[in-house]
Amino acid sequence: MQVIEALKRAGDKAGALNALLRMATATFCDNCTENIAALKEALKLSQQTGDRAQEAVIRLEMGYKYLNDGNAGQAEEEAEAALKIQKAIGYPAISHACKRLAEQSIYNASGDYGYLSNAYYLLSDLSQDKGNLNQKLFYIFKVVDDVENSNMPQELDYTYFRLGNAYWELGQFDKSMEYHKQSAAISHQKGQLIQVGIARRMTAALLNRGKVKEALALLHEIIDKKLLCSVEDKMYI
Repeated sequence: MQVIEALKRAGDKAGALNALLRMATATFCDNCTENIAALKEALKLSQQTGDRAQEAVIRLEMGYKYLNDGNAGQAEEEAEAALKIQKAIGYPAISHACKRLAEQSIYNASGDYGYLSNAYYLLSDLSQDKGNLNQKLFYIFKVVDDVENSNMPQELDYTYFRLGNAYWELGQFDKSMEYHKQSAAISHQKGQLIQVGIARRMTAALLNRGKVKEALALLHEIIDKKLLCSVEDKMYI
């Protein structure tokens, strides 16, 4: 906080905003009151600097913190506010703002910030919170539309990961595996780590269908053929 106060005194609003956002997103919270307070401060600075893309990212992070605290109503307000900005300035601007945040992180992998790249992700998670899994799926397909219409297919790795999860929760394991495979392939092409959740769910999907040999083969492929999981993930697998 001393660094943030120093940046404010120096008139560096953008620097203070970035520091607040990094702090609020890097710190996990059971009780998110302090994180939300930091995000509210960052929100004011984003409005003062006129950075609407960053404002949307801040609102999405606030929405997730509210959802984590059990305040779904406030989370939905932030999701709708972020979506309004997204529709005004375009999905690519939000995605790029999310990437800039991820690149500044020293705590988390860049893929860990994908949930902030599109307002429909938060709306999807709010749908799950309400028990509406079909609407959850609908909103993720809205992200697919945004990505494809913006000619940004390299961003589909996280989107397909979320699609695979949504189909998993609907009990459609074949479709879940299909999208998880596509997600892993895109991440591998980009030279990025694959989500360990993909390997876990694809393996479980095979086991649910009695395909034990195929499940073991999949795990060996990830470990032995140097697919890009972290060392910790490989140990977990």
